[in-house]
Order: sequence, then C-alpha cells, then structure tokens
Amino acid sequence: MAQMLKDSVRQRIMGEAVNQFNETGYVQSKMKDLAIRANVSVGNIYRYFNNKEDLFESIVQPVIEKIEDIFDEMQKYTPTYEMTKESAATFINIYLQYQDIFVLVLENSSNTRFETMKNDIIEKFTQNVLRFPAITKKVSQNKQFIFYVKAFSVAFINGVISILKENCSIDEKIEQVTFFLDNMRNMLIRACEKEQR
Repeated sequence: MAQMLKDSVRQRIMGEAVNQFNETGYVQSKMKDLAIRANVSVGNIYRYFNNKEDLFESIVQPVIEKIEDIFDEMQKYTPTYEMTKESAATFINIYLQYQDIFVLVLENSSNTRFETMKNDIIEKFTQNVLRFPAITKKVSQNKQFIFYVKAFSVAFINGVISILKENCSIDEKIEQVTFFLDNMRNMLIRACEKEQR
C-alpha cells in the first residue's frame, strides 16, 4: 500500500511539472511553485527527484526514447513510402499517448539538455529522406539538392507538429497528417523529376 502511495505522489509531481514547464518554461519553473501545484512539500519533491533537471529528464526520457526508436527502425531498411507512412502513424500514436510531454520535448525544452531534440529529429528525418533511391540519385547529380531536402524536412516535421497541435478530433488529425504526408511526398517526387526529363 505504501508503494502505491509513493507512485501516485511521484506521478502527481510529474504531471504537475509537465503543466508548469509548458506554461512557464523550464528556467522560470520553481520547485516551490511546483510543490504548491502538486500539494506536496518541496522536501518531498526532492525525495523523488535529485533536482529540477532530474525531474525534467524523468518526464521526457520515455517519450524521447520512443521517438528515437522510430528513426532507429527506419535506419535498418531502405526507405519506402509505406515505411514512411508507418513511421508517421507511430509518431502520431506517441503524440496521442503523451500530448503534453510531446509538446514539452519539442517546443518547451529550452535551456535543458534536450533543447535540440526537434532539430535532432529534423536531422534524422533528413538523413532518412536522403537514403531514398530517387533522392540519392538526384543528390549525386546535383549536390545543392541536399539543401532542398533539409528545407523539406524542416517543413515536414513542423507541419506534422502543427497539425497535431490543432484543436480537432484524433480522426481529423490523422486524416490531415495523411493528406499532408501525401502532398509532401508528391512535392518531393516532382522535385526529383525536375530536370530529369
């Protein structure tokens, strides 16, 4: 029984910390304010977490690992459109399961060791796009195409995040991400075909 109480207190602290970090930012968040929100003493917070950084890491690490798993899996195979769709679906599921933490990781992690996570995702996505056979061929003919792929990746990741943050149903989000993915894919195909005719 005592262990359940400890777990529930720890989860309450973490839940309130997510809200506080998203509302006020990591730097501006104070442990004493979190203690009030979580209805615990500051000392009690330190029984569960060494410091604010440890608390932040405990919150975001599981989500970061899930996101990184997507890209690690993609690296195992020659990329295909179907694989990209599956990866996007997994990305959406992570978002749906951990919405507030997802936003915290990708939008509100300034001044933490995770502040480059969004850029890291964009870089990994760029590297995966560059592995598509048609893209590899285009880059071998035109090195400047790498800049296009990087810009494409920024637009794609930010576009997906923007759609996921919209105030609409889960089904609408999935439909819009699928539509966006199809259109971005078509745009990339057209760019690859340009000047090859």
